[in-house]
Amino acid sequence: MNSMTSLLRRARDAARSRWSCATRAWENANTSAPHRLKTAAAEHEAAAQGASPVTRARLDAVEREKLDLYQRRYAEYVRTAKALQALIGP
Repeated sequence: MNSMTSLLRRARDAARSRWSCATRAWENANTSAPHRLKTAAAEHEAAAQGASPVTRARLDAVEREKLDLYQRRYAEYVRTAKALQALIGP
């Protein structure tokens, strides 16, 4: 039984490590560059037209979009971590 538990723990730890690496890669690919580009475009528009309510709303929308994306990804991460933990317990 002890070797089985050890094997399961190693599998869980390996899966957790792969998931963490995949999460970092996802963050770099899906949030950093697109978010910076959208923010830069909205800031450029705000500078060109002045800080009108419309341009401020666009900047706020970009920030909300980024936050929503991170929250969805974090929820997925938590679900996955709980499932991995449930494989063998603490």
